[in-house]
Amino acid sequence: MYKSLLLFFAAALALNSYAQPIPGWMWWDGGGSDDLWTTGDNWRRDDGQYPDNTVPNTDCNVSLGYFSAYSPAHAEITEGMGITVYGFSIGNRGEGTLDMFGGTLNAYYMNNTQSLSTAKATLNMYGGAINIETSIGVARDGVGVINLEGGTITCKLVMMALNSTGIGTINLRGGELVVNYDRSNPQQNNLNIRAGSKIDITGGLLKYEIGGLYTADDFYDMASAGKITAYGNSPGASLRITEQGGYLVLSAEPCVDLPETVFVAPGGSDENCGTIFSPLATFTAARDMVRQMRSEEPNRDITVFFRGGTYFFDETVVLDYTDSAPDGCKTVFAAYSSEEPVFSSGYNVTGWQKLTVENEPDYLPQAASGNIWAAAIPAEVGGLFKSMYDGRSELPRARSGGFKPVIGPNDPGIHDFGYSELHYPEGTLFRDWANMSDIEILIRPRVLWMMNILPLESVDTVNRIAHVAVDAVYPMTDERYYRFPDEGSVWIENAVDCLDSPGEWVVDTLAGMIYYWPQSGTPSNEIYIPLLKEFIRVEGTEDFISPKPVQGIVFDGLTFTCGERDSWVDGEAVIQHGWESYNKDNAMLRFWWSQNCKVTNCRFENSSGTGVRFDFYSICNKVYNNTFTHLGQSGIVISGYGPGIRNYSRDNRIIKNKIFDCGRQYWHSHGIILFQTGYNVVSHNRIYDMPYTGITLTAIGEQFFTEWGLRRNEMSATIRWDEVHIDPYDYTGIGGDAPSFSEIERYLFTRNNVVEYNEITDVMRVLGDGNAIYLRYCPRGNQIRRNFIHNIVGEHIHGGIRCDDTQAEVTVIENIIYKCVRKGIVFKARNYVNNNIIACLYQEDDPANIFNVPLDGYIEIMDGAQGSQINNNIFYHNGADGPDYLEEYAGAEILEYCQSQNNIFFDEQNPARAQSYLASLPGQSGSLAADPLFADIANADLNLSAGSPAYGLGFKEIKFDAMGLYWPWDLNYNGTVGIDDVIYLSQRWLQDDCFIDMKEELAKSDCFVDYSVFAEWIANYNETSNIWE
Repeated sequence: MYKSLLLFFAAALALNSYAQPIPGWMWWDGGGSDDLWTTGDNWRRDDGQYPDNTVPNTDCNVSLGYFSAYSPAHAEITEGMGITVYGFSIGNRGEGTLDMFGGTLNAYYMNNTQSLSTAKATLNMYGGAINIETSIGVARDGVGVINLEGGTITCKLVMMALNSTGIGTINLRGGELVVNYDRSNPQQNNLNIRAGSKIDITGGLLKYEIGGLYTADDFYDMASAGKITAYGNSPGASLRITEQGGYLVLSAEPCVDLPETVFVAPGGSDENCGTIFSPLATFTAARDMVRQMRSEEPNRDITVFFRGGTYFFDETVVLDYTDSAPDGCKTVFAAYSSEEPVFSSGYNVTGWQKLTVENEPDYLPQAASGNIWAAAIPAEVGGLFKSMYDGRSELPRARSGGFKPVIGPNDPGIHDFGYSELHYPEGTLFRDWANMSDIEILIRPRVLWMMNILPLESVDTVNRIAHVAVDAVYPMTDERYYRFPDEGSVWIENAVDCLDSPGEWVVDTLAGMIYYWPQSGTPSNEIYIPLLKEFIRVEGTEDFISPKPVQGIVFDGLTFTCGERDSWVDGEAVIQHGWESYNKDNAMLRFWWSQNCKVTNCRFENSSGTGVRFDFYSICNKVYNNTFTHLGQSGIVISGYGPGIRNYSRDNRIIKNKIFDCGRQYWHSHGIILFQTGYNVVSHNRIYDMPYTGITLTAIGEQFFTEWGLRRNEMSATIRWDEVHIDPYDYTGIGGDAPSFSEIERYLFTRNNVVEYNEITDVMRVLGDGNAIYLRYCPRGNQIRRNFIHNIVGEHIHGGIRCDDTQAEVTVIENIIYKCVRKGIVFKARNYVNNNIIACLYQEDDPANIFNVPLDGYIEIMDGAQGSQINNNIFYHNGADGPDYLEEYAGAEILEYCQSQNNIFFDEQNPARAQSYLASLPGQSGSLAADPLFADIANADLNLSAGSPAYGLGFKEIKFDAMGLYWPWDLNYNGTVGIDDVIYLSQRWLQDDCFIDMKEELAKSDCFVDYSVFAEWIANYNETSNIWE
């Protein structure tokens, strides 16, 4: 009935010397119909039989199906049996099956196949208990399966497919698999599932003791990788992870009740049910699922998690009014855990072929010959495109050398033809291109503050006149004061004639081809053409009777990249001078009629348009802690309705964002621009490395409410003429013939904004007549305070802070302007410039002043500024020549009509020079020529020493270390918080009793406390996390 040991030894030796018996092991040899472990006769040892059902010898090892000569082997453990061994192996080099209906199996370790890739093992468990002191190896090699229908398996380590030849599967249909952690080694990898193996859960439980290496997030990662599945990852299944009795308990359930989370993954399917194991694939499907969830239970928060990877957008996704979250609720679209989901509209270009010289396009420069690759324009792109990327890096479009127009800025007739005609010099690359509409010119037309990108319509090569298809904002002439650089102010782009440098490309829609000179010699596999300017639009319903904005939408931790550049059209409505388009789909993320929405922890990068914008109706939205970089246009835009009666943009927050290297295609773009919007807070942002202005607040001036304004391709197109009681044809707009500012002010809404605690540096790198912070045409009540503006050396910057034209009633207070060129603060109307520090402005010969920009004055006052305040400011000069601290522009005598007192003037190199200057000024009651005693001005520490004479004049300390990104809600801040901060915050956001208590405590502590104390108070406020975020 049973093979004897002698026969076993003989067969084993005949097959393989490795199969020799191992002392201390028992082998089940299978065979016949009596293969049940019901008697001791079924157990065999190398030294004889063990007589009863219980095997107490812990030195004993059991192998079921030891080798091919003794397999397939089959055995059962039934109720009442108790087996204790040192090691238990199924399919050890052979094939074995164990069915367990009850009883107990105790072992130090258990292997379910090992040693040979041909080994097969199956454990079918319906009841009983398997207690393993250390590890279970499920398919160390070969194929191992555990079907757990009932009972309990307990161990400290599960190894599935320990070697590359193993494939292990655990099917949890019932019962429990309990994995305890080894307290002597709690960080060991005690659930090791190699690729190709998996645990599938349906009715059973996987219990993992808390304290081991893995967390719930790790199990979700395993699920995402297909190592743990629910119902075989079939649609309608989901994994559930809970904490019970010190264990993470993993179970599976069908997706019957919709959860409050939805998962999306690049490898998902829109046919799935949106769980972490059965994720959707697209934003659109997630939006639709949220709609279904809201229809069934509206009053709840819902979070859509996007797993790491790239999500391709080929059409704009709209969240409309029906996607709003109810009051007090929100819908969050967020990155899952620390993963990076990337939203891109980049279409991958393939099929590149290197051109032979014979196949190269005509007019290709000689330098490019032999280096050009070509690919057909993909049908999905559909024709002309303006941007191309290699991975996330923008590739430069082919551009000619610069040149200047031959028409001067004051030549007759320029306002008749200059907007549509470019008169170019002899020797430029213009010709009568067959694909004329593909070619564009980049031009700085007549003024320092603007540039245009305009498509060509035709070229008159005889008279050297290029006609553009879209008018420029200003006449296409040389700069009005001849300040454009010698290298030119006009360039040609996207002509094959210009393809002369590695990395450049052109597109020819007539030929249907893209031509590219790869930097590395060969195109990468990641060449992308952006299909969209706008990826996601949050769009409410425009209803002035019963407003229906979208509300409660949050974007958190997402990356937006690879968007297309916007192009102007004829008659386009623009925000001042065309710095931004009005009501335009040029941002990757756009809100149109929105309220109580939030963008946080996101990145907007490597794209050709604007990052995020809020149009028309925008109330109580927040943009917090994001990064905007390598963008073609602006970082953040808030644009209300044009002048009229529709004041629906207010109370927004732009806080703690990092904005740099934007405006890469449209050089006049801003870090942040606000138009026709009020009561906003722009705070603690860091803006740097920009071609033009950092922050702008603007509306519309008087001249645009005239006949002249109607003729301009500029701001007049934003005016809602049916709502204003002004007839533009009553005013010519020439020679000051325009309505007064008081007549138009009620239609303007950029008022009562606060711009504070921002750090702005290294702006104005390309264009001119711009500033770090700029205001124009805004009604009263705006505050510019506690900003740090430093190290700006742009050749044509106008000033650090500028209130232009009729800009009045602005409070400019407690700002620091340090090591900049030309001017510190400039204003033309009545404003209040108090308690600022302007220090170390560069003189023309300073080595840091790389363009030798002359120093015009620390403050420049222009005619119209009568009635202004200039009090308690500190002017610190360290240059060789004496400056004009308070310059009256063009000799206008204005200071005597202003209140100017208690200022400090200091000339580091010649203190007497400052004393003489002060004596020459009118007014200046209480002012001093004295050293203000900065802590370390040479190293940018502008805190005042305790003995500073400024304190005696009423100067209020400026919290220098509070400026920039990290104060006050970042735990890394180690400064102090003053009573004025608490009062201010209390008034604006936090009407709460704890802040009343804090004010009293602060008053007792001389107004300042350590931040740790302040943070403790803050922690007692149960909605602290929502103050700024």
